[in-house]
Amino acid sequence: MTVIAVTGATGFVGRAVVVELLSQGVAVRALARKPEMLAEFENLSVVAGDISSSDALIPFLSGVDGVVHCAGLVKALSNAEFQRVNAEGTQAVVTAATSAAVKRLVLVSSLAARRPEVSPYAASKRAGEQRASESALNVSIVRPPAVYGPGDTATLPFFRQAERGFLALPVPRDQRFSVIYVTDLAKLLAALVLEPNRRDAAPIECDDGRKGGYSWEEFAQAAGAAAGRRVRFLPVPGWLIGPVAVVAQAIAKLRRQAEILSPGKLCEMAQPEWVSTPASLDGLDWRPAVGLRDGLAQARRWYKDQGLLKQRVEER
Repeated sequence: MTVIAVTGATGFVGRAVVVELLSQGVAVRALARKPEMLAEFENLSVVAGDISSSDALIPFLSGVDGVVHCAGLVKALSNAEFQRVNAEGTQAVVTAATSAAVKRLVLVSSLAARRPEVSPYAASKRAGEQRASESALNVSIVRPPAVYGPGDTATLPFFRQAERGFLALPVPRDQRFSVIYVTDLAKLLAALVLEPNRRDAAPIECDDGRKGGYSWEEFAQAAGAAAGRRVRFLPVPGWLIGPVAVVAQAIAKLRRQAEILSPGKLCEMAQPEWVSTPASLDGLDWRPAVGLRDGLAQARRWYKDQGLLKQRVEER
């Protein structure tokens, strides 16, 4: 039986990959710092630990056919922390996989890695890509754009704003960007890791099939359709948010709790476009199935069922 290992299995994307692989009858082994967070999966083998521990990585990867490396940081207290997890952590997985004679590695990177100069996060994801591509493993590197769907708390602020009829964001008015629904990404990652002899020479960019991506006006319209109301897009000048990001980062360091709002994140959001250039994916049976309107509707339904949209109103 094919055995696939998944790092970051308690995270948004990692959990979706676990679900997809198990649905295909694949034996899955997950690495988790908190194994109890995966107790819902009856047929899942869980190894306690994280990618910083070689004592955990060696048994975790022993006897597996491939690994989907989802573990990583999207927010951190310092540049060094981004590098430690996203770059050095990838190196640790590569080293352990090589020692365990694993042939296949699928690395979940980010479209931000296309421009490593933009932010510490982008630089760390590019560095992780380099560590993987230099290995002797059969490697595929995937650069997803913005990933969304049920279970993602990162996009929850967008939905909470949409419930009030607006999206106020520090982005250029004419910015364009790509997105992908989480289950579509999970299906792509599963398809790739189950091709043992595949090795892609260049990072794979993907999206939901919308050529040229979306504008924020289009995103607001789709969010409005999901919320059943008109939603206006309101671009906010970066100079208004910049000081807030600096203060937020300082407070985060004092609390020792990373926040997504940071100067680096503002630099990413200030870019004129984050549009994917999808690869041809020769020989791979995969197509995105969920468009933006349907995806936002499904995500909103999940937030509503969890009481996350109502909670914000009650807190005011």
